[in-house]
Amino acid sequence: MKTDIRPKRKPRSPHERLLMLTTIRGHNECWTWNGSKSKDGYGQFILSAAGERKGGKRVRVAPYRYMWEIYNGKPFPKGLEPDHTCNNRSCVNPRHIEPVTHSENQRRSYARGRKRPGRDYKVRVRPTHCPRGHEYTPENLRINNQGGMVCRACDSLSGKRQRLRRIGVLVTVDELFAETQKQRAEDPG
Repeated sequence: MKTDIRPKRKPRSPHERLLMLTTIRGHNECWTWNGSKSKDGYGQFILSAAGERKGGKRVRVAPYRYMWEIYNGKPFPKGLEPDHTCNNRSCVNPRHIEPVTHSENQRRSYARGRKRPGRDYKVRVRPTHCPRGHEYTPENLRINNQGGMVCRACDSLSGKRQRLRRIGVLVTVDELFAETQKQRAEDPG
């Protein structure tokens, strides 16, 4: 039987863990975050360790925001967002983080060469018709729980298909759609 003779390591404070994952250079240089990053390149940090979770949930924070709060000794101002004045998303140096409004942050990022929606890349436009060709009008559109667009005409065809299925008739929504199109063509009035 093996016994673990290693001494138990006491849990590190969030501040210690934050510093372990940061490469700190000079006061005015970028401090690089070496921990987890979001798909956009911004740092992510689990503030609460396993033993100190609030209600069993992990608390995720942005390390640059947390470092700013430690450095300045106060919480980050509500309604403002952090602007990386160095233009380095993985930087956590509190001297490079400035609380600004969203519009100011956007203006600065465009000035630094970041892309602008609608100008430098296509903005996704909501579709005007469903995949089967029905127009999304206020009468024919329903927004589902997830915020998605649902065509009422196709939704009713789906319901009709389910009712037919219960009585043993197997038919696809596309077949029902073709059938209704055919009926409309025969009966124009």
